[in-house]
Amino acid sequence: MSVPLDQQQITDNEKGKECSIPALHPNRIEKKYFVPYKAPPVDTRDKAEFEEWIERLQFIAEDLHWLLQQPHDKFWCQVVFDEKLHALLDSYLRFAPRSYDVIYDLPEAGREKQKEVHRLVFMTSLRMATHKESKDKFITPKVFGDILYENFLFDIPKIFDLCVLYGKGNSQLLSKMVSNIFTQQPKYEEDLRATIPTILHVFDNVVAKCQLETEYSATEPKKLGNVHSSETLLTISASDFQDILFYIADIGITLSSFLEIYPKGCQILHEFHFEQRLATFYELVIPELVQAVKLRTFDTISHLHLMKQKLHQGKISLQKIFNNIISHTCIQPILENSSEDEMESCVEDFLHTMSAILGERRFLADYESNYSFQDIMDIFNQSECTVDDEQLQYIRNAVNTAFATYGKRKKPSGATTTGGRTSPDGSPGPPDDQGAVGGACGGGGGASASWGGAGVGEESEASNYTNEAFQVEDYDEQVPGAPNVSPVEFESMISAVKDLLPDLGEGFIELALEELNYSVERVINCILEDKLPSSLQDLDTTLPRQPPPPKPELLVDTRCNIYDGDEFDVFRRDDIDMSRIHKGKKEEKVALTDKEFIKEFKATYDAYGSADVEDSMYDKILYDDEYDDTYDINNVGADDADSADELTSRKQFTTPRVFRGKDNGNEESESSESDSDSKPSDESEPRRRDQFVADPAKLREAAAQRRAAKLAKRGGGQPQRKYNVEGQAKGQGQSDDVNRNRSYKDKHKSSRANHNRRDMSDRKRKF
Repeated sequence: MSVPLDQQQITDNEKGKECSIPALHPNRIEKKYFVPYKAPPVDTRDKAEFEEWIERLQFIAEDLHWLLQQPHDKFWCQVVFDEKLHALLDSYLRFAPRSYDVIYDLPEAGREKQKEVHRLVFMTSLRMATHKESKDKFITPKVFGDILYENFLFDIPKIFDLCVLYGKGNSQLLSKMVSNIFTQQPKYEEDLRATIPTILHVFDNVVAKCQLETEYSATEPKKLGNVHSSETLLTISASDFQDILFYIADIGITLSSFLEIYPKGCQILHEFHFEQRLATFYELVIPELVQAVKLRTFDTISHLHLMKQKLHQGKISLQKIFNNIISHTCIQPILENSSEDEMESCVEDFLHTMSAILGERRFLADYESNYSFQDIMDIFNQSECTVDDEQLQYIRNAVNTAFATYGKRKKPSGATTTGGRTSPDGSPGPPDDQGAVGGACGGGGGASASWGGAGVGEESEASNYTNEAFQVEDYDEQVPGAPNVSPVEFESMISAVKDLLPDLGEGFIELALEELNYSVERVINCILEDKLPSSLQDLDTTLPRQPPPPKPELLVDTRCNIYDGDEFDVFRRDDIDMSRIHKGKKEEKVALTDKEFIKEFKATYDAYGSADVEDSMYDKILYDDEYDDTYDINNVGADDADSADELTSRKQFTTPRVFRGKDNGNEESESSESDSDSKPSDESEPRRRDQFVADPAKLREAAAQRRAAKLAKRGGGQPQRKYNVEGQAKGQGQSDDVNRNRSYKDKHKSSRANHNRRDMSDRKRKF
């Protein structure tokens, strides 16, 4: 029977004496110098620093290769008792670049060596988390858990770093590895419980750094000598502002990666109501950071883009943490058809959690943009558990109202079913300039969450941390924390409060909404619990609403002019620069004889030639033999009235021959006189014939010459290629060339045939 490694004994020659020692003993480790890891150099142009980093990676890769090749007992002796190996693994987990970090511009050799070390560290950690390698090489599970815990081979921060570094590409192996660590050593769960208050305290520190205050931090005692700083997110230094964004993004991505790898951790976080504290932190900090990023000035555009990217990563990761906790603690047991008592407990936890965060409207709006609350309602409706429909509908209306007020809408492209949701419940919503309460309005982009399978909603494409085309939502408020409420939405809020509390005056409701950040739920709760702010306690609750005073219309305000608002508008501006106004004619002397500027264009004319030079060949090519002579036969201007100038300028009127006398002699003399007048001076030259219509043969010959000149110009005088469109007889099949030529001819026949026939052929082809 095989003996576990923790019970094996070996013989050792110590000082010349043979003695039996345990297989796991410090004397059995090899003397190896494991160098710690360092982050890649930011400036790779420093060759000395870059070569030193490459050489360090080479040493680390060789040492880890040697360690993985050791047998089972040698490997565990080195892992347990070699402090330098612990320092190497710890330094890599701390300083290795994450997938969401700034991408280092490393040469090919540096990237390949970094990938090799990255893989070797994961293989080493995976072997360290495995207590049984084969039937003969294993460690007792209980002893294995004690070895891991007592020698600090793993702890909660290291597990977090492993999930961030290897969660994307090795999720299955890493999930088995982390589950085995928590299974074999339950003390790690107690350490995780002890870590959660520290994380919550960090959230409070970030809130205090942003000069904000939560209901949890307000109850804590203040430290003596702690002077309240007057700095805000707009006035603090750029480094402090960057640290806040980086820290939120880092802790958010780390926790979300851990919960994806180890879903059982969601239950531990749920015990501390972590999701409620997370929603409160999001509601306080994220809108302030969004506004600060928009208003602050940065040194470079790349720095601004980096800040927006980190802010977006933090927002997406915080929403993802909330969704993971809700999914695995409240939705997953219902999907797995657990016992009736457990399902009812999950429903109660969900309703309690959602009811507690209804006041965090910005968080609900952003959460609804990426995860659909309607899917959760569908799961509850399809399950066999009993749910309070009124309470569930109230929560749904609150989510839809928050989304209608603060949510980001994405208009669908094409049909509503293919372009994405236009409202939280999946139905088409009204236009962007309208709104309503209770889910009747709103629109949102983002894909709906898929609650099947493991119960974890898949986030939208915007959750890709490495995506360069990151999205940053913009709030349209004028001041930090002010919601974007349209007049229609404000009227709906007043009506919602008035329907529930009809004794209140609309004026009092209007002031209460403005004081309580336009939250209908908070106004109703404060009135019912008699916890109104001090500014509202002395007001009359039946105060009517005062109509806005009418504004007198001025002629200047109602007019429309193209010069409104320019620099010389005396009706709207008081700071007009009178020095720019000139009265009278400007006396500017222009030298008309100065031709010096022509010399500047001489080089251009020499390069492209002059347009005055006539090129006969060029004119022949440009001659259009397809000239349309349809209207040349019309006698233009024949029916126009003759002017006096035209009548005087014409030649003398001649009496037609038919109206002359019948005297033959006179007729002959007149004809001879007319003939003599029309006869040219040169008697030997034959009379030219007036060719009213040109000879068609000569026209065809000239056209043939022009076509030959064009062909010579284009193709060097080569004969035009003939395309075979006849092919073989019908029924014998046609070759590919014939089919291609027929298709080409049919496609281009409109350029040389009747244009109307193409429409008829297209119409026939449809049938």
